[in-house]
Amino acid sequence: MAFSARIPDSAQSMTPMSVGERIDVVDILRGWAILGMLVVNFSHDLDWTWWFTKLWPGTADRAAYSLLHFFAAGKFHALFSFLFGWGFALQMDRAEARGVRFFPLYARRLFVLLLFGLANMVIFSWDATLVEYALTGYLLFLFRGRAPKMVLAAAFLSVCYWPAHDAAVIYNHARRLADPHTVEATRKADAKAETEEIASKEDELQLRTHGSFKEFVVQNAGEVAEGFSSDGFYLGLLGYPFPLLLLGFYVGRRRILQDASTYVGFLRKVFGWGLSLGLMGNGVGVLVSRYPGTYQAPWARSWIGDAAFIQIGVPALCFCYASAIVLLAQKPKWKVRFAPLVPVGRMALSNYILQILIFDLLAYGLGFFGKVGPLLGVPVGLVVFLLEVRLSAWWMRRFRFGPAEWLWRTLTYGKLQPMRCDPARLPVVRALSERFDSPYINRRKP
Repeated sequence: MAFSARIPDSAQSMTPMSVGERIDVVDILRGWAILGMLVVNFSHDLDWTWWFTKLWPGTADRAAYSLLHFFAAGKFHALFSFLFGWGFALQMDRAEARGVRFFPLYARRLFVLLLFGLANMVIFSWDATLVEYALTGYLLFLFRGRAPKMVLAAAFLSVCYWPAHDAAVIYNHARRLADPHTVEATRKADAKAETEEIASKEDELQLRTHGSFKEFVVQNAGEVAEGFSSDGFYLGLLGYPFPLLLLGFYVGRRRILQDASTYVGFLRKVFGWGLSLGLMGNGVGVLVSRYPGTYQAPWARSWIGDAAFIQIGVPALCFCYASAIVLLAQKPKWKVRFAPLVPVGRMALSNYILQILIFDLLAYGLGFFGKVGPLLGVPVGLVVFLLEVRLSAWWMRRFRFGPAEWLWRTLTYGKLQPMRCDPARLPVVRALSERFDSPYINRRKP
């Protein structure tokens, strides 16, 4: 299998990052994000109020759901988005250092990721995370030679997209309700939309619990096609996750994570501000959602709560968690404690896909959908993560990449990548393993 004849010279000149070139703290962050996303997906995935109240009305499940919503929901997805933008900057720096063209190689890399994402959405009905990264990744090319201040300004403007969009929708809806000529038609339209939404959720619940795999895939394909035909889908990406990709790109260009020990003061400020704004944003989001809205502006309550939660609380706590981990990782004892996350982060895409497969197997293959609530979902998610930790440690001692990473790189570079660790480089791999040797993942006798 070789595609060299069709691959630009730049792709032939670049090679995948070796073990020795990897930045350990970034793999720790990726492993942390995998843990968070797994627990959230297993415990908080069904975050629609209608499904939640229908399936898990108990107090314990409600409490578990609320805590997960406050401290975890969205935060780890945001961290992955940030790290994706950081990775773009790192790949760009590597290409510049080697004097090769960056655009052809990375454009191909993004296209392969887009195909992965589409398959993920159609087959498993999972979120559009990979598709979002691929599409917004192309926009990062516009900022390759821009000043850091321009990158930050673009991130700020992108953050404003969704609040401005929702405010305009609410304003127009309120005007229609205030107009005697349109109020009745607007009320009927609202009632019809609510009825259709409930019916759609009933149908989806029925399909997920009793439908066949073929029916499931056909519906997913239809929803994906409908989404991609909407201008709103593409515009929405500007509001999220694009700002986080820009921030990750900015941090990568400033080499903050690459040289974390020289930015300790800055990281401490990020932790303090992230914790303060995160608690405030999430708190406002929760409190505002409990107050009744007015009929003239029925979405104002949820809009204000969502804006505080998504635009402030989620990214702020994300950066709070990330900065805390980076700061702790500067200490030898904590670096050892974080050791189990390193191999998980080095094959993050494979672990992400693996948790999707396990989730679908448990939920639909074994019929646990709707039977495992948020309270029980947390320990189930942790057990699955421990499985991924053990499997990742075993795999990375023998192979250079995770299976999904290997396929991604093979398609990107246009030739089969060596999978097994090069015997000549085994001392390097062994040295890295010893540097991160941990009683949590390595209990073999000498």
